[in-house]
Amino acid sequence: MVKFISDKLLSQHTVSVLITTTAFVTAVVTLLIDLEMKLSIKWFILLFIIATSLVIILCKIIFDLWSIKLSTKDSEEPISYYKDQKLLVIRKNKNIKTNMLVGCYFIHNDVEHFLFPGIVHHDQEKVTQIKIISQQVDENIALPENYIKNMRIRPVLVQDAINEIISQYHK
Repeated sequence: MVKFISDKLLSQHTVSVLITTTAFVTAVVTLLIDLEMKLSIKWFILLFIIATSLVIILCKIIFDLWSIKLSTKDSEEPISYYKDQKLLVIRKNKNIKTNMLVGCYFIHNDVEHFLFPGIVHHDQEKVTQIKIISQQVDENIALPENYIKNMRIRPVLVQDAINEIISQYHK
């Protein structure tokens, strides 16, 4: 975090914004105030320039940190499951696109276990529907009643699932 802030603080963009702000404030002050009248106003102007520069730098750092926080996750948790249609509904994710093959994983003791492959069936404005292709759950994993809360949808498939999908369509 400290390295990120120091990199952003010393970036070329921040320095150019600082120089531009200083030049603008200096130009406005020299137009409106006679600097030869009082000596103390020069110190006030310097303090104002430094304070303005610090506020701009802090705003830029906050904005950069906020934009990093909003980056897309690599997996999504299902919101709901429609058993009769074999559909999972997840939140919209930029990494998961229409007609993409995805993997559904179950998290058990902090380890992800592959459950079944799915395909992005319908991409809506706020949610995405995942159609389950085949559902072969590993018997070694004890699935609780509300196992949907421990599932993750990732745009990654294991090799066995890919081979199974290929064999289903090449019969």
